[in-house]
Amino acid sequence: MSAVVRFKSEADLVEGLGARGPKPRGWKIRFNENFKKGAPDECWEWTGEMAKKTGYGVLSIADTHYLAHRISFMVENGSIDPILLVMHSCDNRKCVNPAHLSQGTDADNIADAVSKGRLQKGETNGMAKLTEAQVIKIKLLRRSGETVTDLADTYGVHPPCISRIVNGKRWKHTP
Repeated sequence: MSAVVRFKSEADLVEGLGARGPKPRGWKIRFNENFKKGAPDECWEWTGEMAKKTGYGVLSIADTHYLAHRISFMVENGSIDPILLVMHSCDNRKCVNPAHLSQGTDADNIADAVSKGRLQKGETNGMAKLTEAQVIKIKLLRRSGETVTDLADTYGVHPPCISRIVNGKRWKHTP
């Protein structure tokens, strides 16, 4: 799948002669065929092509892939700010219900995730190299005089990792 492209208005979404020829039905018809409208408060799940890496719905227009929820927002609101994200209030990546969509910055999206408890922290983060018990012990050992370098060697991490822990920049939720 090629890269997903950002756009700002319907004029940017033009059907053309792609590698497999024209799409005679047009993108709006194809868009509407790939989800079923439900009640206004329900998620309208995308049933068309999905981006494998992200799990978002995509619609191909003239061999270019566009995110389905962004198209939905644009169709409903007339335009879209290409710099901003389109965020889901329902947290369902397949949802294209415009009532569940709004625009915001990366910071808005992260704040939303934090407020809903969707961000992984500590051991639940798949990138974590330490356990919560180890982090608590690291903090205790550092307070008792153990050096950052020695702690890093002991736990198999780099010294900046230990520094961030003991300075409260990482693993803030641990005592």
